[in-house]
Amino acid sequence: MRNGADHWIRSSLAVHGWSEPWLLPAGLLGGLLAWHIVGGFRWRVTPATLLGMLVESVLFGLCLVFLGETQEWVV
Repeated sequence: MRNGADHWIRSSLAVHGWSEPWLLPAGLLGGLLAWHIVGGFRWRVTPATLLGMLVESVLFGLCLVFLGETQEWVV
């Protein structure tokens, strides 16, 4: 199962002849790495950043579970 954005991007790449399944993740990683290098960001990750990412992930996960349960209840 794929989401709409994945389908849209992969379909657009396939139109141009780029249908390899690894191409989208490789392009995304390459773009993020280039952005990191050009932006001059630090390569260090602090514990505060990791804690913030954990809290954000848990909150988004709970929201997804809530929406999924609500959708199942409504439909």
